Amino acid sequence: ALVDRQRWDDVVATTTAALAAATLTNQDLAHVVRYRARARLELGAYDAAAHDLLGLALARAGTRASVIRLRALLLLRTDQLAGALELAQHAVGVPAGARAELDAVQLEAAMRLGRPAHAVPLSRRDVARLEQLGHGPWLARLRAAYPDHVASAA
Repeated sequence: ALVDRQRWDDVVATTTAALAAATLTNQDLAHVVRYRARARLELGAYDAAAHDLLGLALARAGTRASVIRLRALLLLRTDQLAGALELAQHAVGVPAGARAELDAVQLEAAMRLGRPAHAVPLSRRDVARLEQLGHGPWLARLRAAYPDHVASAA
């Protein structure tokens, strides 16, 4: 619910408290750290987000796709556009249904680098998934900047 309302400070506080106070399963631990890393990205706390991603990368294999998606966002947000584009284009182990964030990273990075041929359009399904993941403001910026590459909402 906090993510849906984009209350990122509260997400960081809640997830940090959960990590300190509870005994979590590996799956729950990865889930909590994923949310905290995303919140830290949204708040611009890039070093802290990178630290969380390092921890996730060392976790079980099931977190690989999440680490790749969040790392691509981190590279984009820190203006490491070539790295973001490369990671988004060549991400291995990310299921097709979980690529919406990577496709959006690829779109923005390619366009900002002046490589429109490398940009992928965002489908209605991608748009719906990005909205569901709380990326509404980012999606609005993408739609304003690249209207021919972002589908209308479903």
